[in-house]
Amino acid sequence: MAGVNGTTYGTFNNAAIQNHGIEVTLGAQGSVGDFSFSGNLNWSYNKNKVTKLYIEAADISSFLNAEYIPGYPIGAMFTYEYGGMENGIPTILDTDGNSYPITDFSIVNMKPEKMMHYQGTMIAPHTVGLNLSVSWKDLTLCAFVNGRFGGKMHMPSFNYGSLDIYGIRSNISAEVAEVMGKDGNIIATPSHMLPLPTTDGEGNAIGKYDYATWAFYYDSMNFSVEKSDYIYLSEIDLNYTLPRSLFTGNKWIKNVDVFGKLENVGLLWSANSKHYHPDYLPGSWEPQLTFTIGANVKF
Repeated sequence: MAGVNGTTYGTFNNAAIQNHGIEVTLGAQGSVGDFSFSGNLNWSYNKNKVTKLYIEAADISSFLNAEYIPGYPIGAMFTYEYGGMENGIPTILDTDGNSYPITDFSIVNMKPEKMMHYQGTMIAPHTVGLNLSVSWKDLTLCAFVNGRFGGKMHMPSFNYGSLDIYGIRSNISAEVAEVMGKDGNIIATPSHMLPLPTTDGEGNAIGKYDYATWAFYYDSMNFSVEKSDYIYLSEIDLNYTLPRSLFTGNKWIKNVDVFGKLENVGLLWSANSKHYHPDYLPGSWEPQLTFTIGANVKF
């Protein structure tokens, strides 16, 4: 935009998206003698698709990093297809099954439709929330659970690019244990990351700078993708109302409720192999368990 308009940039509606969803809430309550209970279950499903984009993704980098790809849901995840090791070098497969070593720099200029493989969406379409409450006389216990289902995530991987930074010592990620054993021997077939061979197929040593190519592909392979489903216990509340008889004849205090609360309790279940919360992977900030106690006094 020309600066004479008062600004050189602006935000425009340059995309079209189809969006459909449904939300259902079920509740129940009951009592047996001094016991009472209640619960609410909320489930929502959202399906969307990008139908038009003013500037569409036209290269591999865009497919790997863009959040909006026409014909796919928001947060579509694309990866390379790992083809195994060949002569000490990892390879990738195109949609026709042809193999290319990752040292082939012509890959980035190939058509994304030929090299990219759709894995799913990083935004889970199913969201579930559950609130449960159980009471006995003046004591009440509540729990709040939430979960998401149907999405995909990238598992953390070893940071190959930091093996050497021009001779400067750098931090190595904890995932080094996935590519190298405690005895220092290389693991030939890691579960969800590229191997770290020390020699090529002819026995020639692989230099530390040769692993720079690994750094461009390690988090873009299909084997790093797992389901991001999880169930999380977000809160537990305990509340007790003191007997009113304790305040009979008291001119100042009419009622007292004491309570305790646990927040960010933790994962109950996750679909990925490392039991990670997909929103709080290693190295990121994760909400910590907090405990609160208090009292409400009615005068």
